Formats: sequence, structure tokens, C-alpha cells
Amino acid sequence: MSFNSCIENQIENQIKNQIENQIENQIDNIIEMSNQELQNTVVGTMNEESIEVFNTALHQYLRIDEEIKTLMQAIRARNEIKKNLGETLSNYLKTNQIKNVNLDGSYKGKRLEAVVNYTTTGFNKATVTEAIHNELKEDQEIFEKIMEALSRTSVMKEVWKLKITEEKKTRKGTGVRRGRKQQDDALDTASNLLNDV
Repeated sequence: MSFNSCIENQIENQIKNQIENQIENQIDNIIEMSNQELQNTVVGTMNEESIEVFNTALHQYLRIDEEIKTLMQAIRARNEIKKNLGETLSNYLKTNQIKNVNLDGSYKGKRLEAVVNYTTTGFNKATVTEAIHNELKEDQEIFEKIMEALSRTSVMKEVWKLKITEEKKTRKGTGVRRGRKQQDDALDTASNLLNDV
């Protein structure tokens, strides 16, 4: 999971927690008011007024519980729509090699940036290396050939994500150098693995 994904998940969780806390506070207030009304009635008597207070509190509680479910469904639906729109925007920006878009309106002074991360997909280096090494302890030459062949099968995958940032000056070339370094690191897989063994 990338750093940006972690941040996005934290923000989503914070929003969800805020909504849940607001709803919980409303429920607590209703329960508190209902308890006060029940305490104001004569203790030990089940008159129509105390039953009415209980029924009102119960209906309000159940209504709020349904509202919570509806709000949570709406949050999930909006997050899915946001994810799909983000993919569409990312694809457009990637196709047109656009790195950022200045925003207006309530987002004035901010911009939408295309953040490019590179991930390597393929085999699990540690377990494959260990398994091959255990099988080929005696034949170091074959082991080195296999590790070299495996390092060529690693695939560099480009992942585009969006984030809204404050408008500021950026250093040119930083992302390119970082991406190239990650690619160089991935290409050195065989030599690194050979040195570890």
C-alpha cells in the first residue's frame, strides 16, 4: 500500500469517525433527555406519560440507527464514485502527460497533482531465492544463471493517483530521478540477491 493510499484511508476513516461521533452524540442527547423525562415521572408507576416518553425515545433511537446505516451506505457509494472518477482523471492526465491542474472555486490556491509511484510486481524475492538456493547449494553457477533470469522477469508497474495539494513551487526533476532510481534498484535485483546468499 502506498503512502498516498494510507493517507486517503486515514482521511476516509476520520470522516467516518466524525459522522459516527456526531450521530452517537445525537443519540446520547436523546437518551439523556428521555432519561430525564422518565426520572421526572413518579418512580414505580407505569402511567401513560412515562410509556409515551419511552416509546418516543425508542422510535427516535431506531430512526437514528436507520439514518446511520443510510449515511454509511452513502459514504461507501461516494467513495466508490470518487475512486472511479479518480481513475478516469488519472487516465486522462497520464494519457496527456499532465502532472497537475490548478483548481478554482472553493479549492482556489490548490491543485490536483498526478502522483506517480512505481511498484514491482512478480515473484516474492525472498522465498524464491531461498527455495532455489536450498535446492542448488552445490551448483553455484546454475543458481546465478537462474537468479539473473528471474531478475529479468520483474515488471515495473506505474501507478497514478490523485491528491489535492496547496499551490507551491516544486523542484523540477525530483520525481523523474526518484522513478529512475527505483527502476535501477529493481534491475539490480539479481546482484543484490546473489550478494545476500
